[in-house]
Amino acid sequence: MDLNFINRNNVDENFKHFSFSLIEKLEGTYSNSDLKKIKIENLKQLINDLESYKPQSHIRDEKLNLIKYLKHFLDIPISEHDEIELTKLESVYILSMLNKYLKKHGHTLKWAWLLTITLPLDIILWFLIGEYYFYIPIISIPYIVKQVRAEEVAKKNNRLW
Repeated sequence: MDLNFINRNNVDENFKHFSFSLIEKLEGTYSNSDLKKIKIENLKQLINDLESYKPQSHIRDEKLNLIKYLKHFLDIPISEHDEIELTKLESVYILSMLNKYLKKHGHTLKWAWLLTITLPLDIILWFLIGEYYFYIPIISIPYIVKQVRAEEVAKKNNRLW
């Protein structure tokens, strides 16, 4: 099967078939340890969630990005990438779609929210209020509890990135 003819017009009809054929090729080519580096089980779940996302027209570009991501590892071996390169590829092709569209399907990122929003805000409040009063991180604690619960559920369902 030639995967080069997939485009924006036919991606909706053929996405799942193309994606799983690429997954099968990757599984036939690489060892389990290499496949764990690219989170193959999470990718399978992501394909199913993208297939069931409605309306399909909103995520055509994300489907094409996922196919490009999978094809990349057929062209360049996983073992030639270090962790930083794999993370960069993941952020370019996958993480944007998780943030934009698939949060409602239960996909979540590990601790990314803590570093970007709540922790700096609590640090600022600690510097401003902490010298006068005993400061408890009131902003971070509820979000930490919520995120830990969400991550537990996402990990069980192969939706934790």
